[in-house]
Amino acid sequence: MHGSGLTLRGRAAVTLVWLLLAVLALIAITQPNGGQNEPPPVTTTVVVDRGDTLWALARDIDAAADPRGLVSTIIELNGLRSGADIHPGDVLVVPAPG
Repeated sequence: MHGSGLTLRGRAAVTLVWLLLAVLALIAITQPNGGQNEPPPVTTTVVVDRGDTLWALARDIDAAADPRGLVSTIIELNGLRSGADIHPGDVLVVPAPG
């Protein structure tokens, strides 16, 4: 006799687990932000000046905050690959101060 050796109850449990995982994956895929209800950030724009960096722009937005999170947000909002993708004259979407 071949097979997994699972009882009928064991096969039902495995099927239920797979079904639950499929439902959770479907929810994560279809819900924006993985199902989290975060409001979209309020944004504004800035023009990049010579010598500006994303780090400096993030510090200008909120000097008290850790700039790493704001830099990541700016990169995401503007579809940048890295902070090196900015040039003088670029108009960037950034989180609004405050």
